[in-house]
Amino acid sequence: MRSCRAQAFKALVGDGIQACPLNEKLPLLKDIYVQSEPEDVNQLYFWLDGAFVKGREKGGGGATVKQAQAFIRDAFDIGFSEYLNKDVDIATIASVYNTPYGPQHYLTDLPGHRAEPGLVGIISEGEAVIDAISERTRTLRTSFALDASCDDPAFERLLDSEAGLKLSAYPLDDANQLARLKVSYALGFIQQHRETAGGTATRTEAYRRYREIWERLKLLSVVRIEGQLLDEVRLGGTCDRCGMAPVTIRVLNGSEMPGCKVSSADPQGRFTYRHTFHRSLDRSCCNRRGHYIQTCHDRCAASRPCRRAAAFRPPVQRQPVHAVRGRRGSDGCTQCPAWIA
Repeated sequence: MRSCRAQAFKALVGDGIQACPLNEKLPLLKDIYVQSEPEDVNQLYFWLDGAFVKGREKGGGGATVKQAQAFIRDAFDIGFSEYLNKDVDIATIASVYNTPYGPQHYLTDLPGHRAEPGLVGIISEGEAVIDAISERTRTLRTSFALDASCDDPAFERLLDSEAGLKLSAYPLDDANQLARLKVSYALGFIQQHRETAGGTATRTEAYRRYREIWERLKLLSVVRIEGQLLDEVRLGGTCDRCGMAPVTIRVLNGSEMPGCKVSSADPQGRFTYRHTFHRSLDRSCCNRRGHYIQTCHDRCAASRPCRRAAAFRPPVQRQPVHAVRGRRGSDGCTQCPAWIA
């Protein structure tokens, strides 16, 4: 290490630590040093403007430098012109490499995702968040069993109002656009925290927006009740005379899906009720014995064990209601305004 650099290095780390260039013969890598004494291939130091900038601890070393360069090129490819040719600019590389992503930023409930610090971690979170939003959206759409009485526009309005996700502008089935969103997400965090290269917190919307969408979307759950009106005269058999009979259903917490209100059965006495609510760890629907309560005008009741809150993560709840007896209507048909918790 040349004397001027040696003095600058000693001023940064003190005695007892040494480092050498990743590659003395290459213009960029000769200014990036890896710790050699005590040996730590994950600890880098960047020579920048006459001083050393310490790389983050356990930053990944040379492999993460290459990943930072690739990410910078991706940022330019999706329209961030300020990153043109910055994959060989040591100030930009150091800034991206030192991304301060850590445990205080982790999303711990992303399906199949294992959080880790640094640049690798925020890139991984971006991929996981966009994948989770896409999969959750598909699951909800399937679970609603959309039809002529509850169509795609109603579903889109629901996602917009409940999660802030405008499905008409979200590239759900476009892999290339989803890949761009993943880069935008990670870049939003990086731009928000840039220091070394003098960057500004510009265009960070993707990180904040899709993180918030996931936080809201993950709690949105569905109860779909597929019912059949029964005839008490026939001991609960299917009611042949209940076509188009009025149906009233009440569900504790949440609300009926807007635009999909059920007021009557179909000509065969069947109906589908779609209800949405936000799950939480507060299972107030449990009684003192730890059971969910289901009642129909206090005349028919059922209960089942209540799972512990930490384990309660059903993406969708389906409750076919076809054997619940309630009060008999004037036309001889069963009308059971079920109250289901």
